[in-house]
Amino acid sequence: MTSASEHPLQVYARAWAEGDLRAMFAMYHDDVVFRYFGTHPLAGVHRGKTAAMAAMKDFSLRTQRQLVRLVDVMEGQDCGAIVSRESFAQGGTRLEVERMLRYRLQDGKIIECWVYDEDQRLVDSLVAQAPPTP
Repeated sequence: MTSASEHPLQVYARAWAEGDLRAMFAMYHDDVVFRYFGTHPLAGVHRGKTAAMAAMKDFSLRTQRQLVRLVDVMEGQDCGAIVSRESFAQGGTRLEVERMLRYRLQDGKIIECWVYDEDQRLVDSLVAQAPPTP
């Protein structure tokens, strides 16, 4: 149960930590925009909930992304950020990367997300090497 005064990013972070994809996706505005940086095949702007969720799913499948832990959740009035530690698969090994996800909020939901990776070259390489998901 969430408090009426609980910041949307706290709700989102809890859902992420619990692996509750339904609750996570419910926090995205229908007009959400995701921005992935780098040179990998998914880099760029993904507009709308369907496109953004497809890009996130494709990224997760290509990298075998797993949340290690949430480092910090920062809250602003209409914005915020989450610093996460995540692991990605490369061959038979797992590599950890710190990521910062910056958010803009509208109507209590995530309307924009910018994804900043600690090691962009590594992420570019992992995504580029993995086959696209069907």
